[in-house]
Amino acid sequence: MTDLEVKASQSEEIDEVVSKMAILMLEDGSCFVGISKGIDGEALGEICFNTVMIGYPEVISDPSNAGQVVVITYPQVGNYGVALADVESEQIALRALVAREICETPSNYRSDMSLPEWLVEQGVVAIDGIDTRELTQLIRDRGSLRAIVSTIDSDPESLLAKVLAAPSIDRENLVASVSTKQPYLFSMNEEHRSWYQTIAEPRYKVIVIDLGVTRSILNSLSRLGAAVIVLPWDASAEEILAYQPDGVVFSSGPGDPRVLTSTITTCSDLLGKTALLGIGLGHQVMALAVGGGIIKMKAGHRGVNYPVKDIAADRVNITEQNHGFTVDFKSLGLLERPRKRVQTVANDSCGRIQLTETNLNDGTVEALLYLDIPAVSVQYQPQISIADNTTNAFNRFATMMKKGEPEDAPAAILTGDTKDSESENA
Repeated sequence: MTDLEVKASQSEEIDEVVSKMAILMLEDGSCFVGISKGIDGEALGEICFNTVMIGYPEVISDPSNAGQVVVITYPQVGNYGVALADVESEQIALRALVAREICETPSNYRSDMSLPEWLVEQGVVAIDGIDTRELTQLIRDRGSLRAIVSTIDSDPESLLAKVLAAPSIDRENLVASVSTKQPYLFSMNEEHRSWYQTIAEPRYKVIVIDLGVTRSILNSLSRLGAAVIVLPWDASAEEILAYQPDGVVFSSGPGDPRVLTSTITTCSDLLGKTALLGIGLGHQVMALAVGGGIIKMKAGHRGVNYPVKDIAADRVNITEQNHGFTVDFKSLGLLERPRKRVQTVANDSCGRIQLTETNLNDGTVEALLYLDIPAVSVQYQPQISIADNTTNAFNRFATMMKKGEPEDAPAAILTGDTKDSESENA
C-alpha cells in the first residue's frame, strides 16, 4: 500500500468516527461528547437516571419513560441483546438513551437483535462513551434538567440555546402519545404463557385504563384470573361501566398526572362504583381524584432496588419503580389518631385513606388503602404473590372484586394490621 493509499484509508476511518460523534448538552451548560449508537438526529427531553443492572430492554421500552433522556448507570448495557418477547411495549417512548458502553455483540440464545440494532429500528437517538458516574452525580445533586442529544449539531452554543428554548415536559400530556387509540382484549404471548402458570382461569372482567401500561402489568392481571380489556386514557366513566367490569385499573405511565384532567374526572366518577387499583401514575391520579396533591421529586425513583416498608407487616420489600412525582399524603385529609403506627386520614370524597407503605430512602408515599370504598393504589410495580393474600396489591384488588365491598372483607386483609384492628375494637 502506497503512502497516498494509507493516508486515504486513515482519512476514511477518521470520517467514519466523526460521523458517529454525538453530543449531550444539559440546560446548566454541562456538555458530554460521545459516540452515536442509534439513529442520526436530535432529541430533547428531561434527563433522568435509572439504576437497573439487568432488564434494560424492559426499562428502555417502558412507556413511563416518554419525554425522558434516560441514563443507564450500570457501565455496560446490551450484553445479552434484545428478546422482543420481553419488551414492555411495541414502541420505545423515551426521547434518547445515554450509556457508558453499549454492547454491539450480544451473547444470548434468546436474543433477536443487538441493542444498537433495536434502537435504530425504533428510531431512537443514543449516545455512549459518556462518564455516566459523573453525569448521575450531577443529576442527583441538581435534579432533573432539560437535555439534548444530537448527532447533527456539534456547536455547544447552538445546542445550549435549543435546550433553553425547550418547554418543560411537565406541561405536556405524554400519556396521550403512549396510550392505545382503540380498545382491545389483551392476550399473553405464547412464550410468556409457557413460563407462567396462571393462578386461576378467567373469573374477573377487568378494565385497564392505559396511561402507558406495561406488558408486565397486563400479564400479572391475566395470571390473577382476569379477562383484561384495555381502554384509551380518556375513556369516560360511562364507557367503562358499560362493560360491567368487576374492577378497573389505572395503569402506570409518564409525566405529571395533573395534566390528565379528564382521567382524574373519570376516576372520581368511579369511586365506590367498582373495585379500583392504581399503579404508578394511576396511583397519583387516584390521589388527585379525591382532592389530594402531587409533589415533583428532585430526581425521582427509577430502578429495581428501592426499599419499601410495609408498615403494618413491619417488613421491607425491594421494588421496581419509575416515576418523578409523589403523592402528598397530608393533602388527602385530616390525620386520625396521629400516634397510631399505621396513619389514616379522613377524606371528604371517599372516607378513610390509610398509608400502608413508605419508601425507606426518603419516606415518600408508596401505597394507599381506601378503607371505605374498594380501592387500593401503589407507586411501585407490584408483583404477583400467591403466598401473600393480604398486603399484595394485586391480591387485595382481587379480594375487593370477589367480595364487592370492602366491609365484607376481614379487617386484617384490608389493613394488614390485626393488632391495630383489635385495639380499635377494644
